[in-house]
Amino acid sequence: MEETSTKRRIEAVGMLPKDLEPIMLGLGHPKYRASQILEWIYSKKAEGYDEMTNIPADLREKLSNIAPIRPPSVLDVKRAKDRTTKLLMGFSDGANAEAVLMEHDYGLSLCVSSQAGCKMGCAFCASAKAASRGTLRQGRCAGSSLRPQGSPRTRGYPPS
Repeated sequence: MEETSTKRRIEAVGMLPKDLEPIMLGLGHPKYRASQILEWIYSKKAEGYDEMTNIPADLREKLSNIAPIRPPSVLDVKRAKDRTTKLLMGFSDGANAEAVLMEHDYGLSLCVSSQAGCKMGCAFCASAKAASRGTLRQGRCAGSSLRPQGSPRTRGYPPS
């Protein structure tokens, strides 16, 4: 079973524990490792398996090969006087999508594009300026929401 599991490429970002548990079992590790890995990705904002110190080195190496964590890069940042920050993010295949981080008196909200490019043509949106490349997969939407939440070191843009 391990042989087939390691040849298949997966996207850990965007998965739930129930999705990752069978993969852990297939790799010969207990299913609780799925929750540990996802905690690193979603709560601790890890951008690579090397950061996951409670995960065995052999599993980190296998996962780096079959399920690399590829956060989107920040291609452009625009800040407005109303404390809104637009982030144009680029994915490894050349597709782009936008996320908008809005600061309010009561906290933050985040708008994440579910499309790589958009046919709507809204003048304020960078996603509309790119040719439509379709709906973003679950992992890309999750990655787009994690990028603005990370620490200033991992956000890819300077803190305000």
